[in-house]
Formats: sequence, C-alpha cells, structure tokens
Amino acid sequence: MVELIQYAQPDVIITHNPDDYMPDHTATSRLVFDASFTATLPNYHTKVSGAAKMVPIYYMDTLMGVGFQPEVYVDNMIRIAKILQKRHGTVIFATTTPMNPDDTTGGGKHPRTTEQIKQYNEIALEVMEKENIEINDVDNDILAAVIKKIFRFAPAAGGLVLINNAIAAIERNGIPDLPKGHIEKNESPDEAALREVREETALSNLSIIKQLPSTFHCYLLNNQWTLKKTSWFLMKSDDDFKPKPQEEEGISKVFLLNKDNVNYFLENTYPSIRLALEEEILDVVRNKE
Repeated sequence: MVELIQYAQPDVIITHNPDDYMPDHTATSRLVFDASFTATLPNYHTKVSGAAKMVPIYYMDTLMGVGFQPEVYVDNMIRIAKILQKRHGTVIFATTTPMNPDDTTGGGKHPRTTEQIKQYNEIALEVMEKENIEINDVDNDILAAVIKKIFRFAPAAGGLVLINNAIAAIERNGIPDLPKGHIEKNESPDEAALREVREETALSNLSIIKQLPSTFHCYLLNNQWTLKKTSWFLMKSDDDFKPKPQEEEGISKVFLLNKDNVNYFLENTYPSIRLALEEEILDVVRNKE
C-alpha cells in the first residue's frame, strides 16, 4: 500500500470507514491511514523512488449510515471520483478487493494483481467515456453498467413461512438460514419462492401474504464475482408442521423460529437477512402480526 501511494502520488484518498461493520473494511481503513503517513517518510524505501505528500483521506459511509456524520453527500461512487478529481487531481480508491484463489504466493491468498485492478478501472472509464459523459451527467445508469460488466447476476427468491406464531427456518451448512434458491428460467420471483420453500422444507399448502424487502450479497464462484438479489415473501402454511430437510442442498434440519431461539438465529444468520428482515421476524415471533 505504501508503494502504491508513492507510485500514484495522489491528491486525495478514499477508503472504508474505520467504524465499518466488516472486519476486512476496518482493517483496510487502518492500513490506508498508516500507509498514507508512512509513504511520506523519505527514509522508508520501496521500489518507487520519492516520498508521497500528506493528503486528505475521505471515509465512505458505514452500513445504513450507523454512527456516520457525513460532510459531503454524493449519489454514487463514479460521481465522487469525478468531483474529487476535478477538485484535487489524482484520486486513489482504497477498498477491499476480490480475492484471487489461484494466487497462493507466500502461503496465502492475496488480492488481485495491479493489472486486474487496473482492468476494473478501465471498465469504468470505458463506460463513462463512450458517450462523453461530463461530471453532471454521471448517474446511476452508468454505475449499473459498470457493475453488470464486473458481476454475474443470480436472482433468487425465498420465504418466511408463518406457522402460528413461529417461522419455518433451516440450517444450511451449519448456518441458520431461511429457505431460498435460484429463480429458474421463465419463473417469477413469487413462483420461485413457493417452489424453493416446498423443496427445501417439504412444507405444503403454501400461500403468499405479501412481499418483503429484498436482500443483496456477493460471493466468489469459479473465480467469478456474483451478485445475488433474493426476493423475499411472507407466506403461510395451512398444513401441520411435518418438515423434511433437503439434505442434498446442505440442509441438515428444518425448525421453528420462535421467541426462545430468535436471538440466536439473528446473531448467527447472514448479515443481509438480519438487516433486511429482522423487524419482520421479530414482529412474527412476538405475536405482532
């Protein structure tokens, strides 16, 4: 990181907030802060000759803005880059980068190479420059175009199934979860949600009550970053609770989520589920529906 800063000689650095919720984000924030100072020391030698100047560091927002008091509001990262570039000059985005499972040099996994990172930057520039975009013209459509070039999209759907004052939950690969799965071709999200719940839990006589907020998360599969949007639905089952876990999908059990185990579930399930669906889950198990 010190070498990168000395090489780029930036006028401003943007990185993760030191109070972010993910440990890799907070570690990156600390690394950047320390490296930005170390890069200015004339006696700290790297492959790049010449120390960097001390420059301002801009911190990105935390998840849902918790504990974050911004000084500048900008609607997307490309606009941030263009505005800061005009104001300051060279800009470095120091964020957590995709891991390259094929690079095990030094006994561990390492971030993608500089060339791969530059390739991502070139994608953004290519999209922005193809229509001579100016600062005030950059919008969310451009950002979406960049994301589509980097990520493979995998739509999914799932359900919160009401069983009296409880919810049907599962344990998948040792992690508390809710039944969900990929949306098949020519299948609507609500159809997929009903099918996946039936397949993963063996619950029947299902019907949808309403749609819930969607969740988004990324994962690396076969060296390709995938962005999954899961559409969630509140459901009910009019049959007796006689579940059967779909073991071939890594599901070891189907259980009822109630007021006695809801805290454990929320503490150990995926953050995206907790953030998007916690209120709905608590309302059900506390009999507020």
